Amino acid sequence: MVARTWDFVGNGFWDVATNWSDDALPGTADDVTIDIPESDIEVTHRSGTTLINSLNSNENLTITGGSLTVQGTTDINGILTINGGTTSLNGLSRTQNLNLFGGTLASSGGLTVEENTIWSGGSVLSGNITNQGVFILSSGNNKILQGGSTLTNENTITHSLGALFL
Repeated sequence: MVARTWDFVGNGFWDVATNWSDDALPGTADDVTIDIPESDIEVTHRSGTTLINSLNSNENLTITGGSLTVQGTTDINGILTINGGTTSLNGLSRTQNLNLFGGTLASSGGLTVEENTIWSGGSVLSGNITNQGVFILSSGNNKILQGGSTLTNENTITHSLGALFL
């Protein structure tokens, strides 16, 4: 396994090799770290098919297209935003906040959201999601929780618009 680190000091795109250590995109056996000390940046996965071993991020991660699959653990100390594409978290996973605006999420290893979830569109294909903060269902878009998925909320649910299909 190779340790692959985000080394661009600022917001940027996952698919730009020069944003990563050794100027190489993360690959199948890579343990990925995104951490720019004393910064609050956003890394955007916008295209391509990415399969990595693990992900540890102290920054915000946004998925707008393509597919990102993490085989092992995922730990995001920031906001995970899914607004397109497919995100598959196969190991034990944790994020501080989750924004599900579009696209699909699969979390076969289980996903814990420590603070708040905003769900305004998209689908959860499979897995278990535990939300420990406020769970907000918003917008007129449909939200789909596919068969075999479970959603556990340990706090308040706010529903303003749209339908939740179970």
